[in-house]
Amino acid sequence: MKIKVVFALKKYSYSAALAILILVLSGCSTSKNTWSRRAYHHVTGYFNAYYNGDLAYRDGMRKMDKELKDNYSLILPVFPYSVTGATSKAAGDMERAFKKGSKVIQKHSIKVKPEKRPKGARGKKFYDKPEFVKWTWHAYLLLGKSHFMRRDFFAAIESFSFIIQTYTELPIKYDAQLWLARTYAEMGNYRRAEPILKLIEGTADFPKRLEREFNLVKADFHLKQRQLELAAKHLETAVKLTRKKSEVYRYEFILGQIYQELGDDRSAFAKYSKVMRRNKNYEMSFNSRINLAQIASKDESDNTSLKKVLYKMVRDEKNAEYLDQLYYALGKIAENESKPDEAKKLYLQSAHTSKNNRNQKGQSYLDLGRMLLAEPDYIKAQVYLDSAMGLVSKDIPDYKKYHRLSQNLNELVTSLNVVTVQDSLQRMARMKEADRNAFIDKAIAELAKQEREEKAREQMDRLAASQLQQRTRTFDESQSSGGAFYFYNPGILASGAMLFQTKWGARTLEDHWRRSDKASTGVDVFADNQTTTAIVDENRESDKSKREYYLQDVPLTDSAMKISDSLIHVAMYRTSMIYKDKIEDLQKAQESFHALLKRFPATIHELESWYFLYKIYGTLGENSKSENYKQQVIDKYPYSKYAQSMTNPDFFKQEAAKEQESRFLYSTTYKLFENNQFEKVIANAAFADSLYPGNPYRSKFALLKTISIGRTTDSANFVKVIDDYIKFFPDAPELAYAKDIKKYLTVPPKQPEGVEKKEEKGLLAEAAKKEEKPVEFLFEPTAPHYYGTLVYTKKANTNRIKFNISNMNIDYYPMFEFTVPSEFFSAESDLITVRSFKDSHTAMNYYHSVIFVDEVYSGLTNLDYIHFVISEANFKKLAETKSINTYMDFFKAQYLKK
Repeated sequence: MKIKVVFALKKYSYSAALAILILVLSGCSTSKNTWSRRAYHHVTGYFNAYYNGDLAYRDGMRKMDKELKDNYSLILPVFPYSVTGATSKAAGDMERAFKKGSKVIQKHSIKVKPEKRPKGARGKKFYDKPEFVKWTWHAYLLLGKSHFMRRDFFAAIESFSFIIQTYTELPIKYDAQLWLARTYAEMGNYRRAEPILKLIEGTADFPKRLEREFNLVKADFHLKQRQLELAAKHLETAVKLTRKKSEVYRYEFILGQIYQELGDDRSAFAKYSKVMRRNKNYEMSFNSRINLAQIASKDESDNTSLKKVLYKMVRDEKNAEYLDQLYYALGKIAENESKPDEAKKLYLQSAHTSKNNRNQKGQSYLDLGRMLLAEPDYIKAQVYLDSAMGLVSKDIPDYKKYHRLSQNLNELVTSLNVVTVQDSLQRMARMKEADRNAFIDKAIAELAKQEREEKAREQMDRLAASQLQQRTRTFDESQSSGGAFYFYNPGILASGAMLFQTKWGARTLEDHWRRSDKASTGVDVFADNQTTTAIVDENRESDKSKREYYLQDVPLTDSAMKISDSLIHVAMYRTSMIYKDKIEDLQKAQESFHALLKRFPATIHELESWYFLYKIYGTLGENSKSENYKQQVIDKYPYSKYAQSMTNPDFFKQEAAKEQESRFLYSTTYKLFENNQFEKVIANAAFADSLYPGNPYRSKFALLKTISIGRTTDSANFVKVIDDYIKFFPDAPELAYAKDIKKYLTVPPKQPEGVEKKEEKGLLAEAAKKEEKPVEFLFEPTAPHYYGTLVYTKKANTNRIKFNISNMNIDYYPMFEFTVPSEFFSAESDLITVRSFKDSHTAMNYYHSVIFVDEVYSGLTNLDYIHFVISEANFKKLAETKSINTYMDFFKAQYLKK
């Protein structure tokens, strides 16, 4: 009996093996559609490729989550991949996922129909399928997701769009729609993302399995646009559908941040409390407590327990790296309790204890500067705000407002410093020589003392660094890997970074990195760069230990004193205008205008000062003073535009209307110029001169008129009108164009010695390169790029090429919104650009697609146009210098050979 059973098993094994062998031999091809081949590719497509690709994708996502470094000073992004640099952690895994997904599509896709057409509705549905191996469409989705995580958004869009258009009857199209919306949102193209999300919302059979993901994508979409209420609504829904605890706490924390910014302190308190009670992520729990401090009560008694907890955390050694955040939180509590002096002290302590957290240091300086600004103490506020702008993230709320304010304060302090420095120099000039020398000697002694103290600090820093090096030497040796190169050894790199930060702190990789911030530096009242007219002179004394260094700018002669007064005069007027227009402190502005008029009674700015005082006092409600200055302007300057505006309230509106009309006329005239309607251009330019004399577009009208005359007459007359333009508009922004035209008309091309002169063809010429202005182009592959084409106007029609480019964009790039402007480049060429591409890679893809499509330049030779790809910064250089030959050499070397 036992022998029979064994024989039966063997017989069964042989049969199974034979069946599997037949299945393998018959199923490996995708040229026919049979059950056996579908089964074979279904199994092998999953286990041999898709499974491993999906596993690599999931590993990459886990790695990204594990190594994520969130910036808690900002509202956290819904998806970790939105954190700057996060996706780089998973680059290798995403590359593997892409390759495995591609393998599924290349080797296991069956699109061919079965030889026998099945009957019935179900059979017809099966027969009409665009793909018969389901892992193929899953592979397309995997490709799109891997492209997305590698930040190759254009490729991701192609993959997701293909799924939506090809697999219209399959549920996977909804996954692709969501990922397509994610992609556009991540790119910042919200206008493209919105209709996709609305389409999903209006779909009755949208899968319930994707409801959570949809709400997360919708929350992310609104959060990126600062639509906080809508973001909170969808995130609340997503939290209820989320099972993974770590994700729940992340979303709860984000909701706390959103409610905090919306001013809903009660809801924010509830969310932060929930995170603190249950979350195992120490950093998130810590920041929940910090944020709770920021919404602390204004009643001191309500904050007693919270402050007690925070001060206990300050004393805890494990929070040493978080001291800056703890002091900042205590500063927020003090500010809420209306204790400004204590708050400023704590903010400064926060900044000084911050070592590696640039954002927190910047935020502490920002709040300190904000409080000083409110006092107002503009000089101190400028120091802290200027330091803050170099440290904080550009994504913080009101960054643009504070950046603009910082720049305005920089201008103000620069002007105030000019007055301070010149006053100091004039005081020295009026001293007796002995007193002046004694004053300078005292300053030199103080400088020497500071240098000694600085050397002592550096010595202590070196000693601390040496001690740290000894402590980490054993660690370094244990991390060594058989003499591996320094920069391949993470252990040695880590200790090196520790040594660097011990001495220097956290520094940005930039020029002059040794300057950590400006908040710790003072102002040298003798510094020669404080004046606006400092002249570089090799004979100037540079040794600060000598008296001559301090005496060289002292105005000891009458002419030097006049120059000093003129610097003060200009700076005081500029200060008044900054107070009025940029700082918007009208009280300070009127004080500054009065100081100017008192110190310089014969100032050339008397009219403007009176007029602005009239406006300021009117705004402040001091009508009698306002009327007084109004009458002074009318009496002394009756024909000025200011006096006219006082008697005619619509004067400036009428002037603005004229300016707008002239701008419209110029736009119309330029279009006529582009269409070669030169007679109409000449007529319009003459009409503008008569109707709008002195309009701001006068030089532009004149240039169009000049070129139009040149296009309709001989070269001799063209040269004459160009000369007239150069003579009458010596300061025009368009002067470079005019000179280029004259040069083209009057300077014959040079030929190398011994070479017979031949007719020049096309746009590129070696002789032209020699005459071009020297310019250094920089290769910046990650910078925004343009596609450009330079058209030889004698052989090609600029508008026709623009039309062809626009048609190609509509046919092949319907999902992108390119602009296609053109402009005058030289007397023989126009420049067309397609804007803009996120980097050189995507721009070069477009460049090659233009060549492949072969529609844009149909009928032209390569001598009639030049096309290239160029970064925004290099485009500006090209537009200024016209060095097209130099750039094309650069383009060929840096772009075409890569």
